[in-house]
Amino acid sequence: PMGLFRYQAVESSGKKFSGAIDADSLQDAKLKLARLQILALRIAPVTEKEMQKRLDRAELLALTREISRLLQAGLPLFDALSALEEKYRGNKRPHQILVDLCKQVSSGHALSEALLRHKATFDILYISMVHNAEKTGSLASCFEELSQLLFRQMRLRKQIVSSLLYPSMLAAFCLFVFSALLFFVVPSLQELFEGRTLHPFTRIVFSTSRFVCNAKIELSLFTVSLI
Repeated sequence: PMGLFRYQAVESSGKKFSGAIDADSLQDAKLKLARLQILALRIAPVTEKEMQKRLDRAELLALTREISRLLQAGLPLFDALSALEEKYRGNKRPHQILVDLCKQVSSGHALSEALLRHKATFDILYISMVHNAEKTGSLASCFEELSQLLFRQMRLRKQIVSSLLYPSMLAAFCLFVFSALLFFVVPSLQELFEGRTLHPFTRIVFSTSRFVCNAKIELSLFTVSLI
């Protein structure tokens, strides 16, 4: 069975770059690189763990959009994947995935089966939509829908983060002020009220301050665990 090999090479200008290539063996990988006139400095097989490295949302969206455009332009699936494999050489994570997808598709596997090998990047909804599109012959429109879905998901995440940012900062500031009062300000005022009759609320404040000061280690551990 063919495997995936990662290599580091050098251009004629002396600039180093990296990429991946599928081959039957290490020797076969060296021969393929020699035919492509790529001067490889180091070649190593790509492990299953490295294959599962996840693309971030922005990378996945860009890749999905480009596949959609190439398919809508009339390119066959394998040609579209091959074109992107050439484009992404030097960009380690997308390139490794594209090389593997090209290898699986050229071996006769369905694209949805190839995507299953990269579950860390392509979730079950993504793979299911591609699988259904393969049955109906509508891969181009499927990737267009996926790119729109990913874009909406990213926009929604940004909106949620923006919505939560101000309340989170406000809560953190209030917690800081409250902690400063209980740990520093209130204890420094206790001597002023010794021997005096205190209002019930004042006694509660002083008792709370004493409690948190005596249990600050436990409270710190609880806060870290909660976070």
